[in-house]
Amino acid sequence: MKKQTTIWLAVGIAFIIALVYYLFTLLPENYDWTETYYINQDQPFSTEVLADLMKEYFEEKKFTVVRNKLIQVLEDDADEHRNYMFAGNTFFMDDSTCTTFINFISKGNDAFIAANRLSDDVCEHLFNVDQEEDYGNDPPTIYPDDSTTISFLPEEDITENNTIIEYLPAEKIELHLKKENLSNTYAYQIRDKNESYDWNYIPNDFINSGSRQYPLTSIGEIKETGTNFARIQIGKGNIYILTTPIVLTNFYLIKEENLPYTSHLFSYLKEGDIIWDEYSKNNHFTEEGMEETEGPLQFILSQTALRWGWYTMLAGVLIFMVFRSKRMQQTIPITEPNINKSLEFIQSIGRMYYLRNDQKQLVQQQMKLFIQFVKEKYRINIQTVNDEKIQKLSLKSQISIEEIEMIIQTYQELELSGMITDKQLMHFHSLTENFYQRCK
Repeated sequence: MKKQTTIWLAVGIAFIIALVYYLFTLLPENYDWTETYYINQDQPFSTEVLADLMKEYFEEKKFTVVRNKLIQVLEDDADEHRNYMFAGNTFFMDDSTCTTFINFISKGNDAFIAANRLSDDVCEHLFNVDQEEDYGNDPPTIYPDDSTTISFLPEEDITENNTIIEYLPAEKIELHLKKENLSNTYAYQIRDKNESYDWNYIPNDFINSGSRQYPLTSIGEIKETGTNFARIQIGKGNIYILTTPIVLTNFYLIKEENLPYTSHLFSYLKEGDIIWDEYSKNNHFTEEGMEETEGPLQFILSQTALRWGWYTMLAGVLIFMVFRSKRMQQTIPITEPNINKSLEFIQSIGRMYYLRNDQKQLVQQQMKLFIQFVKEKYRINIQTVNDEKIQKLSLKSQISIEEIEMIIQTYQELELSGMITDKQLMHFHSLTENFYQRCK
């Protein structure tokens, strides 16, 4: 039974090791091609490289990453110019945060928002639109579904082409900055293979139509299609919106030919401290307006390495429970060995007789102690002594035969004596002590 359990345990451990080895080494690649835009990931569509570039761009300025309570950072009245940065899939802000954000911009600060989607509250505040239509539980988007277009214009200004934002399905696009007359080509790739991608853009009809509270200007475009880079002027500051955030991910920024285009994008920002917003990448608010917080497990499952570590741990716990649930032999209690305390007992008795001044009893107790010592140490019983036992004891203890015979002879003489003096007692004691100290 024990052998079978050991075999199964070895098989389970080998399975876990093989699983971990496969997950981290034998998989075709360890890259996650999801558009996460996380700052602390080296995945293709994350923004670790972008953050490093921005730190170098304004190297003498402070770079702050905000992961919670963005509104408190925006309300901070700083004397110097600040730049707000967001790069993500969806740009979430509730009504109160939008109001604070617009006040932050109007004071002369700038914002750079690279996003595929904007929340309803953001659209209403930036484009002066009251959206009464219920779009369900899906996050409000700045680009339509396959066949639906969402209008952000007052009803009287809506025409057939006035929609924001549309998309262009294509494998490659050419992005063009108007003022710099700079163009760059981008191709969407998964595992070194070109695939079709929905490139977002703002139609020119929307840029040029309607009256808005905040002016909207086209700065860059998808060649012969529509605007992908626009500026919204609010008070003394500006908001720059990039509808193609994927071009700012690690996959594209590690390629040297893309750096001039990226550099010109950020040349519109004035020098100042950078506020990097990670908080607004997730919807922290329920439909009732209450703030939702991301749980620890949600964060673990959102990170590739942590997710596989979590799954491996669960597999290990499951295997442990399977083997642990088998019937196990009851634990055998440890039996303490019997301790021979006869020597301690004899010594105690000897002290008692000494206090009573009974020398003969002391001699007898010392002899008992000597006999017990020889019996325990050398397995020789000298209760009844003969030449063979004396020779055997001498050989084992490395004490001469004459000395051993002297101990026995002295005891026999004292045993026959009627009275024993202190001097005789001390002599016998010295003989036994000499044996104890020199014996091997």
